[in-house]
Amino acid sequence: MSLHARKSSRPCHWIAALFALSALPALPFAAPASAAAPWPDRPIRMVVPFSPGGSSDVIARIIGARLTDTLRQPVIIDPRPGAGTSIGNAVVARANPDGYTLLLADTAFPASSSVLQNLPYDAAKDFAPVSLLGTSAQYLFSGRGRHRDAQALVAAARLKPGQVTIGSGGNGATTHFMVELFRRAAGVDIVHVPYKGSAPALADAAGGQVDAVFSTFASAAALSGAGKLQVLAIAAARRHPSQPDVPTFAELGIKGMVSDHWWGVIAPGRTPAAVIQSINAELVRAVATPEAKERFPALAVDPKSSTAAEFGRIIEGDLALFRRIAREANIRVD
Repeated sequence: MSLHARKSSRPCHWIAALFALSALPALPFAAPASAAAPWPDRPIRMVVPFSPGGSSDVIARIIGARLTDTLRQPVIIDPRPGAGTSIGNAVVARANPDGYTLLLADTAFPASSSVLQNLPYDAAKDFAPVSLLGTSAQYLFSGRGRHRDAQALVAAARLKPGQVTIGSGGNGATTHFMVELFRRAAGVDIVHVPYKGSAPALADAAGGQVDAVFSTFASAAALSGAGKLQVLAIAAARRHPSQPDVPTFAELGIKGMVSDHWWGVIAPGRTPAAVIQSINAELVRAVATPEAKERFPALAVDPKSSTAAEFGRIIEGDLALFRRIAREANIRVD
């Protein structure tokens, strides 16, 4: 499959400059915490590599509030957007591995790590998975009344090849991969329009500047609730119970469009196993609270926790998948 992505062999000096300005100074790895100082005994910072207001920010605040209550220590949400999530990721990779700096990651973590060049961290080695928090499907949205469903969008693309546009959260973003999957599954010539984040992409879809946009429902909930966006299809094996009227792509004759989007917590590499276990136990408890069980489904997110090892296998599998797709489609972001 082909991809309209910019190629360059030049070193990515701008990413290095952004890290120098935005990330905290690199600190040496700390020695394992003493048994006399149980975790936590001071505030915890949860880095979110996206701008405030998106799905990851909302989920971080729900979980952070529950942890604050149970741990009796403040959980501070620290948005660090930019450079395809790699600025926020780098903050955590460089932090002391003591359990006091955590990353609220989502599927963008393996996606961006597969296509961004000259990253100052190794996604497979410099992080320690802690627990899954929830999963959701990807959705295809358009402005209200623009297209009836995904089948109508495909018909429009076949009628006017190269003129139908689909937005994403940026080159190398998870939604960029969704555009490429859709292009292959539907067999149509569409134009990928990358934005700097999901919020402007969704706003332009609502305003009719692009025909459609891929996003999680959580990120689009406000515009959808206001009647400015309509859902064309869900990239899942079956309809979601909270949205029984939204068809799957398969129901509309578009096969191969099933994609889980996950959220989870990741710690710096070399965080002691005992600390990982303590954080995992608290996250499992937070995901099981009535508030999470009520608020997550309202965003079409299914609450779901895991062991650290299970979450690690999910990330490992996604890294391999996205790297393969990036290689086959020649996706490279400098």
